[in-house]
Amino acid sequence: MAIAHVASESTSGVSSTIVVNKPAGTVNGHVMIAFIGYFRNSGVPTTPPTAPSGWTALASSPQHGYWGSTTGWILHAYWKVASSEGSSYTWTLASSTDTTGSISTYSGCHASTPIDVSGGNGRDSEPNATWNAPTVTLPVAEWAICAYGVPGYRTVSTPPSDLTARVSIGGNVHWVGDTNSDKSAGSYAPTTITFSSNCAVGAFTIGLKPASGITMPIFDHHYRMQRSSQ
Repeated sequence: MAIAHVASESTSGVSSTIVVNKPAGTVNGHVMIAFIGYFRNSGVPTTPPTAPSGWTALASSPQHGYWGSTTGWILHAYWKVASSEGSSYTWTLASSTDTTGSISTYSGCHASTPIDVSGGNGRDSEPNATWNAPTVTLPVAEWAICAYGVPGYRTVSTPPSDLTARVSIGGNVHWVGDTNSDKSAGSYAPTTITFSSNCAVGAFTIGLKPASGITMPIFDHHYRMQRSSQ
């Protein structure tokens, strides 16, 4: 079964909780990828959000883009294989602040270890308005997902040319896209994203491991051998 995007949900606001609805069409065995962002200043600690039960943080999470030593945007990444899911998920922060969140659901992924590879990067300054999510090495031909978090009244002017947008929140930017098809095994370097003005930024790149399938030609060959011996 080929990987496919099922649906995405997103939210933004000012709160100490981030509630994201389950994407429509999510069923048992689907893989959900969540990105949770929040504005950090001297009054908001860097303590990671308390995640809902069953969600696993990526090893490369979090990433951040600061324009001062204590001021900027923090972006976290999580995954979960759907199993008898409720209607929404809540991440809890230590303090109320500007927040964004999204969940994207995918079918056709490996049922137990759907994350093949991931990487994160960020920039703690505002020299220009462009950025590239990290390059990763894909073990096999598979889909890739990229996410970007940017603080402070900006939008995406030009999205990455090789990605299909699934979530696009302006203001505090929260942008998520995927390749919408398999990328060849080997080095995958996401194309450039351009924002509306110079900015700090945090980003992720994730490779989704495809589900293992049954090798039908082997069965067919065995069947034809049986037929020829009759």
